[in-house]
Amino acid sequence: MAFYPYSNKNGTANYQPKPDTSLVKKEELPEEYVDLAESNVQALKSRHEKQISTTKLRNIFGLFADLYNQTLRTENKQLSKEMQDILRSARVRIIYECGREAATKTFVESVKILEYLASIGNNKDKFIRFYHYMEALVAYARYLKFSKDD
Repeated sequence: MAFYPYSNKNGTANYQPKPDTSLVKKEELPEEYVDLAESNVQALKSRHEKQISTTKLRNIFGLFADLYNQTLRTENKQLSKEMQDILRSARVRIIYECGREAATKTFVESVKILEYLASIGNNKDKFIRFYHYMEALVAYARYLKFSKDD
């Protein structure tokens, strides 16, 4: 939790915890991400939710492809500042796409892409797991014919 200063009656600074007002709460991606991807896509399909387009789903997945390849080539256990910036940019792009199309927003919220993305931080292993989760989502959406063709 972040702290921010405020002045009291005497003019001295006191520090209070800053309330968490973020719209997206961090959530750790479980180890069983493949089963999770399958059950999430099946749940969306069984609720007869409006389908995300195949192109949109692949474009979201594609936001992470170059970063994944860079990550595999590095020996570091942590993502560099540049890599973390790419993740933040991808997060903004996904939020934008959610605002443009209701089906995208429903999909992203239902499968918790933003929550899992926010929890990565600078952890290389968490990012790799997240990438594989995204890969599983695309695969199950295709296999279960949840995504619509453009």
